[in-house]
Amino acid sequence: MEKDIDRLIKTFDQVSVPQGLRDVVFARIHREELRLARIRLAFFAPLVFLSGWGVVASALYVIKEVAQSGFLQYVSIIFSDSSAVFAYAGEFLLSLAEQAPLLGIAIFLATLFTLLESMRGTMKNMQTMLATA
Repeated sequence: MEKDIDRLIKTFDQVSVPQGLRDVVFARIHREELRLARIRLAFFAPLVFLSGWGVVASALYVIKEVAQSGFLQYVSIIFSDSSAVFAYAGEFLLSLAEQAPLLGIAIFLATLFTLLESMRGTMKNMQTMLATA
């Protein structure tokens, strides 16, 4: 068994690597990095536009829902009659939670997160393309 391993190790020493192979391998890796960066950029760039539009639309939706639900009237009570708010804090918080446009806020936060992540992906891939070009 040891003789086979020794013979195998001696065979490895005899293998020669062609000149310039290292440069060819790194050039191929470089081309693949550029290709993947272009593909990712083609995905993230339109997503920035779409999610930006989604953030604006969902923000307008939240503003409309806040105005229609009377949420601002409950919030204004904090500033006008804070002693009553602190006396009935539990009931007041439940009333706030009932009137809050939670669906609109969740949609807004999801689209904002998508916008930020797509901007990060776009910048990262642009940086990769510019650094390797």
